[in-house]
Amino acid sequence: MIRQQLLSRWQVWWDRPITPYILLTGITLLALVLRFYKLGEWSFWIDEIATINRAQAHFDITSVTTYWQPPSLIFIGSILYFLGTNEWTARLAPALTGVITIPILYFPIRRMSNSTTALIAVLLLAVAPWHIYWSQNARFYVSLFFFYSLASFAFFFGIEEDRPSLLILSMLLLFFAFRERVFALFFVPVAVVYVLLLALLRFPLPTGYRRRNFLLFLLPGIAYSIYNVVAFVFGYYPPIVDSIRGFWGGSIDDPARILILVAFNIGISLVTLAFFGGLDLVLKKDRLALYLLLGAIIPPLLLAAANPFMFTVDRYVFMSLINWVVLGAIIIKGSLSSLAGSKISLGVVILAILLTDAASAHLMYYQINNGNRLDWRGAAQWVQEHKRDDDVVYSTRPALAAYYLDEEVHDLKDVNIKEITQSETRAWFLVDSEGLGHTNPKNAEWMLQNSQLIDVLYLRVRENIHLRIYQYNPDRQN
Repeated sequence: MIRQQLLSRWQVWWDRPITPYILLTGITLLALVLRFYKLGEWSFWIDEIATINRAQAHFDITSVTTYWQPPSLIFIGSILYFLGTNEWTARLAPALTGVITIPILYFPIRRMSNSTTALIAVLLLAVAPWHIYWSQNARFYVSLFFFYSLASFAFFFGIEEDRPSLLILSMLLLFFAFRERVFALFFVPVAVVYVLLLALLRFPLPTGYRRRNFLLFLLPGIAYSIYNVVAFVFGYYPPIVDSIRGFWGGSIDDPARILILVAFNIGISLVTLAFFGGLDLVLKKDRLALYLLLGAIIPPLLLAAANPFMFTVDRYVFMSLINWVVLGAIIIKGSLSSLAGSKISLGVVILAILLTDAASAHLMYYQINNGNRLDWRGAAQWVQEHKRDDDVVYSTRPALAAYYLDEEVHDLKDVNIKEITQSETRAWFLVDSEGLGHTNPKNAEWMLQNSQLIDVLYLRVRENIHLRIYQYNPDRQN
């Protein structure tokens, strides 16, 4: 009797129009806490230093050229200009972007499904370890995620509702995402394959399934491609070259491992639930499930296919996380049984498992692994306290070590072995496991054989990631 009364009161409260907004506020506050907790405690990593240097070099608050910079760089540069540079201020803009993403994405998700599904989706996104990590990085990834997600939703609504204005909005948002990084264009094959499969698999066609709408979406991209080809033919520097040249180079992974890392970062539980649940809905001719499933799997598959030919890492398909999250939320919502039943809802159990899985990752992230970053700040401080004024410092990440030591640091690949062995100067080496594999093998071997290992700073992650401190002392060589 008491249970029925409690359930009845819960149902009355749940049905109130204001309830979803109360819950959304709570989820947003949770997202804020998770993204600002220890925001400034983690050491920078090398790509964050690159962002800071680029923002300081190119950002000019009085210059109209800032318009052509990626939105994230303008945001980060503005904060650095007014508040100075440190770990907290450099990550403030991405953290804020990560937080506001939660309530903003609630509305298009609700529009394509319902308020319950939307609340579950933004809750999963709020606690998603991958989204938290990039929200605490002085990088462009959460901004790319934000624009990419909105562009994807706008395209879906434009086709579903025959709204050319939304297709134009989708192109504009995709342009902002492209300004962040070129792999925002992974969305183009997602959209094209979706349109083709609707007809090939005999799905009920949406009202916007028209040639006019497809041309409206594709023509700007075609025009931009022609512009770049013409520029190249006439000897000009095509803008697209600047966007993609950084990705040409040797592969550092294999395709299978790329896909495994993507799955681990999203969460194996969520990937399993969303993939098989989404596949079941696709077999039932659900257009939304088809669209979301394609957006979830096509970017990682394209990344894996490109891996043998260019530099690729799992974070390049971070944007696909939104598709996995929404698909998972749809499956959970479909598994929710009546709260008046005698058994616990399967959907509640599934959601609890996903939240527990995320919480375990948070424990490792916040309490054990220093935000999944090597402690370059701590290593540099140790060297600073023990080095002499005339000691020389070498590193696999000279820009990063120089930032924390506030002095010149030489690249390990530039070590002159003959010169250093003939001098009386001590040398320090700060080397990370990834960087050591890409430096001069001869110099690395000499350092390992002639220097004393001082300390090793590990990360407890799937890969053998560590930072080592070595000292070369000529007195010990004699």
